[in-house]
Amino acid sequence: MLLRHVLLRGAHVRFDTDYLHCTQDAQGATATVHDRLTEETYQIRATYLLGADGGGSKIVPELSLPLVGQMNLSDSVNMFLKLT
Repeated sequence: MLLRHVLLRGAHVRFDTDYLHCTQDAQGATATVHDRLTEETYQIRATYLLGADGGGSKIVPELSLPLVGQMNLSDSVNMFLKLT
């Protein structure tokens, strides 16, 4: 649902991309990312940076964002499958 709404509002979404780090200033944020398909590392400039990677986020500690509530209430497993 989130993906649909941001795309309808003109957002650019990238998959198979790893977040490395970001910097921010008064006009927005610059994220450095790595594309796992092309092996290219590049920067993305945006007004907003949305970190939808959960409580184990790389962005949260980097920007010293506060988290409220009890963490690690459950475990999860992620699987990446490469079809050949």
